[in-house]
Amino acid sequence: MTFFQYALPFGLLILVFIFTLLIDRKVTLTDFIIALLNFPTNATFLGLSLVMAFVISSNKIVDIGLFIFIAYIILCMIIVFLDRRATNYFERDRIVLASVLGFLSYLVSIPSLFYSARLIVVGI
Repeated sequence: MTFFQYALPFGLLILVFIFTLLIDRKVTLTDFIIALLNFPTNATFLGLSLVMAFVISSNKIVDIGLFIFIAYIILCMIIVFLDRRATNYFERDRIVLASVLGFLSYLVSIPSLFYSARLIVVGI
């Protein structure tokens, strides 16, 4: 895979992050940290959309594609839960718990985004 094939989805993800954070707002440090805690949700949903594109474009392996799609839906639910909990803990000044949950969320969402980008180019 070339750099460009990863750069497009990740570039889109960064663009969404910047737009939602900066357009028509004054950003505080708290806003920035909460946006960082919620970033894995956006990454996972981008991965889900790439998996959806893979399922739509592959006629031969629809059953495996649908299994991966359902797995990504479950993954999205887990990541949203972790991100919401991390944000909740951060707002209650429980920084260590927020950091651990945020780290777990990044640990799962970023590799899953790489995998979904790889599905589009290489396949299963």
